[in-house]
Amino acid sequence: MKFSKSKVLLAAGTALSVGWLSLTAFAGDQAGNIALPSDFRSWTHTKSTVEPDKKNPFYGFRNIYVNDTGIEAMRNGTAYPDGSQIVMSFHEPVLTDGAYAQGKLIKYVLMLKDSSLTATDGWTYEAYAAGSTTPIVGANVVDKCHGCHTARKESDFVFSTYVK
Repeated sequence: MKFSKSKVLLAAGTALSVGWLSLTAFAGDQAGNIALPSDFRSWTHTKSTVEPDKKNPFYGFRNIYVNDTGIEAMRNGTAYPDGSQIVMSFHEPVLTDGAYAQGKLIKYVLMLKDSSLTATDGWTYEAYAAGSTTPIVGANVVDKCHGCHTARKESDFVFSTYVK
């Protein structure tokens, strides 16, 4: 499915205005849910970022992890092979003595590469509530997740880059 730049911008604006990008907006693939890998914290940690604005749908201190299958693609900026997984943990940002640190867990978000998923250019998405390994199942990952990721086609639909 091809999106025009205006449709992507309209979808992104609509998503933000109605709160689609909240925790409940991240959906499992329509073909079935994907599980949060229990060992993702042993994967390569590629970077951390902080969004301190609570109004931002991506609010939090974020840690990004990539499994062994996907790490070379992230390092080299190439297409991800099937089985690549990216997990982002979101924590409350805590400002102490002028520095942000991670506080209480908010949620997890997962991307999984599966080239058979043509409606989402080979990716599926899922989110998990704090402290839970039970997927939050929503509807329509094309609009709720992948619609924004189409803006990153040149990086195989992944926003995060490897920090060297």
